[in-house]
Amino acid sequence: MGIALPFISSLSLQHEVDFASCLALNICPNFFFLSLLFNLVMVHYERYQCIIYPLHYQQKWVNRCFFLALASVWILPLCFASLPAFGWNDWKEYNKSEVCSYKVVFQNAFVYLEVYGIVIPAILSIIYMTGRIMWVARRQLKIICKFHRAVKRDQPSEEERKMNLRYAKNLVSLTLIFIVFWVPYIVFIHVSLDAMRNGKDDPRKQIIFSSVGVGSMALIPLVLGIGNHQYMAPIRNIFYKLKDRCVKKKDTDIQL
Repeated sequence: MGIALPFISSLSLQHEVDFASCLALNICPNFFFLSLLFNLVMVHYERYQCIIYPLHYQQKWVNRCFFLALASVWILPLCFASLPAFGWNDWKEYNKSEVCSYKVVFQNAFVYLEVYGIVIPAILSIIYMTGRIMWVARRQLKIICKFHRAVKRDQPSEEERKMNLRYAKNLVSLTLIFIVFWVPYIVFIHVSLDAMRNGKDDPRKQIIFSSVGVGSMALIPLVLGIGNHQYMAPIRNIFYKLKDRCVKKKDTDIQL
């Protein structure tokens, strides 16, 4: 996605290239963006299945057909993003001006279908699955706290405080992720659609909104990866080994 960002930011600019190059210049970044979105949905769906149905997770198709799931999040975006190359474009407008812009590649119907048929439902599904996971976690936390208080005679234990604090931190983190990373992209979508609908496209504003909106969304996998303890475990182990080596070397130098 980092490779695609410069191209996405330049979609508002006009380029004097042949129509085939114009198609590739617009389709490739759109494909990378959709594949990123589909991957995010799949990651949240896999976590949702693991937490909501823990006893039946091994029988779920995402776990049993991992390569099929991985292929689908790349093939489906490629098929949809390639529709302009198979005729759903406005090449007549290109023949008139011979200037490449997103308008000659993506028709308004295609843009609306992508935004309201794919992007917005995908974002809503991520929000729903995350909210459902947090609701289940809160319900389980209440049950655990109930057992703790039964043992401690209605006195809140230290473990209960730690669990409540951890839940609160997770809730705040997810809220910040939505506000910082998703909201700018949602604003960018509607600003772009409004400009396209009114015919008031400003290339400079489009570049700014695109860089902020799509760039914020591209950082979500990095944030999710850093927040995943299992994903970061190998990196932490390498860090601890390097730290131990440095400490041992320092102790050896002091002894010498």
